[in-house]
Amino acid sequence: MGLFKRLFQKKSDEKVESQSAIVETETDDIEELKEDARNLTLEDVEKEIDKVTTKDALATAQKKESKVKKDPEVETTDKKAVRYHIKKHEKGWQIIAEDVERAYRVFDTQKEAIDYAKENDLDYLLYRVDGTLRQ
Repeated sequence: MGLFKRLFQKKSDEKVESQSAIVETETDDIEELKEDARNLTLEDVEKEIDKVTTKDALATAQKKESKVKKDPEVETTDKKAVRYHIKKHEKGWQIIAEDVERAYRVFDTQKEAIDYAKENDLDYLLYRVDGTLRQ
C-alpha cells in the first residue's frame, strides 16, 4: 500500500476510535511513519507523486471534456480559422497571421518556427528564404 494511502487510512481510522485509543495509536503510527519515511528512497517518493499527478491530470482532462460536450455554445460558435505564414524575418523566422502587420512570434531558425506551429496546431504556410511558397 502506498505511503499516501496509508496516511489517509490511518487518519480515517483515528476518527473512528475513542479518544484514548487515538492518542496511543497516534504515537505508534507516528513512529511507524517515521520509520517508513527513513526507508523510502527518492525514487519511491517520485513514483507516488507521479501517480497522484497523473490521476489529477486525467480527472481535470475528463472534466474539461465533459464540459465541452455538454456546452452547446462551444459546438455552435463559428470561429474563423486563422492561417499563419512562416516567413523570413530580419531577426530570424517569423510566424505571422494573415492580414496582420506584426509577427506573432519570431524564432532563430525555420525549424523552431515549424515545431512551434505544429505543437500549437496552427494552420500555416511555409515560405523559402526568397519569399516563395514552399509547401
